[in-house]
Amino acid sequence: GPFVHQHDVDFLNDSVLIFYNNNTFRNWAGAKIKKARTLGKDEKFVYAGGFNNNLVSYNLATKEFTTIADSVFKANKIHTATEGLVEFLGPNTYFVEEQNPGILWVIHNDKVVYKDVFRSQHEGYHHLPNWNRVISYGGKRL
Repeated sequence: GPFVHQHDVDFLNDSVLIFYNNNTFRNWAGAKIKKARTLGKDEKFVYAGGFNNNLVSYNLATKEFTTIADSVFKANKIHTATEGLVEFLGPNTYFVEEQNPGILWVIHNDKVVYKDVFRSQHEGYHHLPNWNRVISYGGKRL
């Protein structure tokens, strides 16, 4: 698909999957490449976009990929090389964990309504959020 280093797959509804796409290329230090490989006749490179994270949906019925709010991720430079997640709170509202820098976001109607760092008790440092989740209690989100 049109993504690189994706994970945190969620069901948005009965026919759509959501992937958190880190969209990051890794350069493995010390890896020894013995021989460059060429693409086979039926193979092709897939352009994964720029180096900002984004959300990608996959419709199981139509077999189509779509990016979600890519402009919000680009405008706010939301990027974590590893991990990260999204949790949809409603049709147009979602929570994003930018894991490496420890930034937590809530985005509503393509606008940032909350942004904060998961602060540490040590000045100048932050904690790694490590896959936060939003919990519902009695039908209400806490």
